[in-house]
Amino acid sequence: MSDSAQQAKAQKKAYDEACKRVLSEREIMAHILKACTEEFKDCSLQDIARRYIQGEPSISRIAVEPETISPRIESEQTEDKSGAEGTVYYDIRFHAVAPVDGKMIQLIVNLEAQNDFNPGYPLLKRAG
Repeated sequence: MSDSAQQAKAQKKAYDEACKRVLSEREIMAHILKACTEEFKDCSLQDIARRYIQGEPSISRIAVEPETISPRIESEQTEDKSGAEGTVYYDIRFHAVAPVDGKMIQLIVNLEAQNDFNPGYPLLKRAG
């Protein structure tokens, strides 16, 4: 690999890590949860950031196997293996609790930054 290709790869990695650090800030995650999820639409941003987001986010570090079907969640990892795509890392994974019908429910949330506005497939296809 040429020096310029190595530099470009290193810059891309640094940019990716910086994006993940920004997205993993509680105040940013609060905006995302409020705008994108039904559970938080009526909550204040301050409550989401300080009360509902739990613990520290995991950023691109642990593996999980999606082809293994289980009736319950067995892990809380940030990496996924897919026969079609190989190893896939979740950018940011964190816990939140949400007020639903007067009860608190536990959520595991995965955030993934996109660097392509039109990746050629619906982004919701990757959500789930």
